[in-house]
Amino acid sequence: VQTRHLYYPASWPNAIATCFAIRGLLDAHDWGVLPDGPERASRARPFLESLFRESEHGPFFAYVSAGSELIHNANVMVCGTLTRLLSHQPDPRLERRLDAALETTIRLRGSDGNWPYGERSDLSWRDSFHTAYILEGLARVHERTGKHGSLLGSALQSWLDHFFSPSGDARYHPH
Repeated sequence: VQTRHLYYPASWPNAIATCFAIRGLLDAHDWGVLPDGPERASRARPFLESLFRESEHGPFFAYVSAGSELIHNANVMVCGTLTRLLSHQPDPRLERRLDAALETTIRLRGSDGNWPYGERSDLSWRDSFHTAYILEGLARVHERTGKHGSLLGSALQSWLDHFFSPSGDARYHPH
């Protein structure tokens, strides 16, 4: 897989795809379709936990195993997904890590109310769908913990203000 900022073999898992797979398994359980959904989803938990890193910006969850840069959407999506898994398997140590990783991204929110894609100099762009992933992760955390409701509200409003025209047309980049 070749992205704007990294290359990794197609056989490697990544944080975003893993989060969506876990969400599907948990949703199927919640809908009564897959009774063992939480057990199946929890098998991916060690991979997501292995993405935890410490950096000069603070703790975060990386995009891929070899990743060392902070990519905000991956960090927050992992936080939201692991928070949801914790409702099936509580773990106070992991809760503390999630809080710390989420605080890293919250602290690095831009003055315009949005986040850059990442924290390396060539990762400073902002776009609608990566911002939406951040909102998705924040929503999962808020849904399960009640935390960060006002942040979620202001971030959602900023996303709407910056990434949608007055007539409602979606934009890739702000304005």
